Amino acid sequence: MLPRALLPLLVAACAPGAVPEVAPSADGGLQGVDACDGPCGEGPFFLVDRLGIAEGAAEGEDLDGVDGDCDVTDAPGGVDNRFADLFASLPPVLQRAMPPLLQETVTTGGLNLLVEVVGGQGLDGDGTVGVVLHHATGAPAVDVTGAILPQQTFDVDARLGATAAGRVVDGWLTAGPFDVVLPLTFLNRHAELHLRRAVLRVRRDAGAGVEGHLAGLVPLEDAVELAAQVGGPSDTTIRAATAALVPVFVDARREEDGDCDAISATFLLGAVPAFVFAAE
Repeated sequence: MLPRALLPLLVAACAPGAVPEVAPSADGGLQGVDACDGPCGEGPFFLVDRLGIAEGAAEGEDLDGVDGDCDVTDAPGGVDNRFADLFASLPPVLQRAMPPLLQETVTTGGLNLLVEVVGGQGLDGDGTVGVVLHHATGAPAVDVTGAILPQQTFDVDARLGATAAGRVVDGWLTAGPFDVVLPLTFLNRHAELHLRRAVLRVRRDAGAGVEGHLAGLVPLEDAVELAAQVGGPSDTTIRAATAALVPVFVDARREEDGDCDAISATFLLGAVPAFVFAAE
């Protein structure tokens, strides 16, 4: 018998009656996405298998609708991605360590970010959709190169973000803004990266998966902790250096009328098709 994580989904993603009705709302979004206990429907589902840092400042989204907020000029098009400038200014040891460690947390199951597209025609036609980000349980199976295998089936145990404000236009899915939590694990060290006012933008890749980016506002303390965890929590020199450097790159406000206390960031991602076990 195949391991459970490799079994195909043979039944609906949720037991009948377990999922609230998901229907168009007056503002063009979907009702019910925030109320689902587990998966909201039958997908499609995608497991993130690639995660990286968008090092180009012009790649991302206009997350705050303001140019020049916190005395920082946006990239062309109003794009907010100040993390690209921060990354380029980190000590070389952190610049070398962060990309492979981010990918490692994906491959080893430290992230296990499962994207569910709810309603409409999924990604196969223009229209309104919802998006739910789940945390999948267990470590994903990988091939001999270390790449996560597609078409695996997972249980989910936590919601990492949800929005009814999604649309598919000309093959591109854009969803948000919404709040997202990314659980990360670096060499058995755990951290959470929060994204405020996040926007997900993806399209089909050359295979059956999706590719694109996830942009959002990273709280200042999360950015400091992320850099410190990559450098090693016991390395007081790295922690002191990042604690002094990171605040220089603050360019946004978590709350529209709050203090300048966040850094805009864009993460490149790819995801393979996946399934979710039916509710028991």
